[in-house]
Amino acid sequence: MSQSVLLNIARKSIEEVLRAERLIDVPKYIEENHVLSQHIASFVNIYLDDELRGSSGTIRAKKTLIDDIIYNAKIAAFETSNVEPLKSSEYLSCVIEVTLLSPLQKIDFSNYSELKKLITQNRDGIFLTHNNKNYFYLPNSWGLFKSKDEFLTALVGGDLSIFDKECEAYIFEAQSAHDEPIINDDFEAIVAS
Repeated sequence: MSQSVLLNIARKSIEEVLRAERLIDVPKYIEENHVLSQHIASFVNIYLDDELRGSSGTIRAKKTLIDDIIYNAKIAAFETSNVEPLKSSEYLSCVIEVTLLSPLQKIDFSNYSELKKLITQNRDGIFLTHNNKNYFYLPNSWGLFKSKDEFLTALVGGDLSIFDKECEAYIFEAQSAHDEPIINDDFEAIVAS
């Protein structure tokens, strides 16, 4: 299955809301791409002018891949906290990124130093749970930090003592693809409205 299929599903999910009509034939997509019926976690990010405009994702796979992408695309576009819903004109100018996550792998550690040794910089995403709170960074977050120390410190808001308490940690890898903004004659009517 090509990455363009995933990006097409994300785009059509947003179009469904903008057009107020069903555009995605889920059984047909699954028939043509069986991997879409597997339970795989995903993230959908929407960028406008190189700025993150909306984001939604799941860390643990609970839905089929196609259902996860459809759900996350709609949430990223229309229900991201503190952001106005995406407008038709913005949709035409946005870049959509779809990220697929590998299954979580639990790692056992007893302190911060051990955890640092068990994660691979620029490859691993990390998901932590502590006192009913979740913390996570996707692998592409490494680019924001110079070291494992900076990465992990930012992850937990500076409270490194979390790593010495009852904390569960999981690592995962991710693959991302993004498209380019589109302008389509079919959308002239939507933009004009």
